[in-house]
Amino acid sequence: MKCTVCKNGETEKRTTSITVNRADSFFIFKNVPSEVCINCGEQYFDELVTSKILSMAAESAEKGTILDIKEYRAA
Repeated sequence: MKCTVCKNGETEKRTTSITVNRADSFFIFKNVPSEVCINCGEQYFDELVTSKILSMAAESAEKGTILDIKEYRAA
């Protein structure tokens, strides 16, 4: 797909890390499937992945976790 940020690069499937901030908590997810622009590095996540990441972060925040590093695993 064509990158919507730089308008020049194409994206390719990769895994990447993402940091999510919820209130005063930070969650880092590793090996998240994404599309990454080969020109500027912009990351794109599909709706299912985004939903799972946000759900996992909310779950951890509800437990009182302030900082957590997790391995992303598809459902």
